[in-house]
Amino acid sequence: DAMTLLRMEKPEIIEIAVKLKEFDKLGSVYSSLKRTFSSPESAAEVHTWEQLSPFASVARIVDLLIVVVKFILISIVLVSILNIMTMSVFERVSEIGTMAAIGTPPRRILSMFLIEGFSMGLLSTAGGVIVGLGINWLLNLIRIDFTFGQMNVSLAPSIPLSEVVVTVVIVMLVSLFASFQPAYKAAKMEPVDALGHV
Repeated sequence: DAMTLLRMEKPEIIEIAVKLKEFDKLGSVYSSLKRTFSSPESAAEVHTWEQLSPFASVARIVDLLIVVVKFILISIVLVSILNIMTMSVFERVSEIGTMAAIGTPPRRILSMFLIEGFSMGLLSTAGGVIVGLGINWLLNLIRIDFTFGQMNVSLAPSIPLSEVVVTVVIVMLVSLFASFQPAYKAAKMEPVDALGHV
């Protein structure tokens, strides 16, 4: 068909597709091939799958959507822990006043509330990771099959370990950040005012 459409008199190679075993090396292989074949005297062109496929733009939109969802979830964590820690400080004003009155240094009070916020973030993160990996394992176990156009697709999701680690680190940092303002407020309370609080 190509020979007929392109009016070739003899068979010619019009395209060579290279499939990589390690997708992480795509950038370096592409750069190397482009340097080799994209000289002015060569008629060859080098393109990646992303440049040729319209599906690549859909994949980029999905990646952007995932970033937006992560930002929303991190905001929820920030507001939730900030709210809980602020309420914790307000509920324990007299306790904070008693601790300050018996000589507990402000930095000790600060560290107590920071540890509480960090522990809250740690427990919720551990629970989220366990539930998420459990759902992922379950989906891989039952394998959801569906048809997409002319392709038969089997849904077998996977979560990269690096993604889990990055998410855990971000949540823990956000937990500490959200705990700092209420903890600082607790540490700066005057014992007389705190003990007189109703």
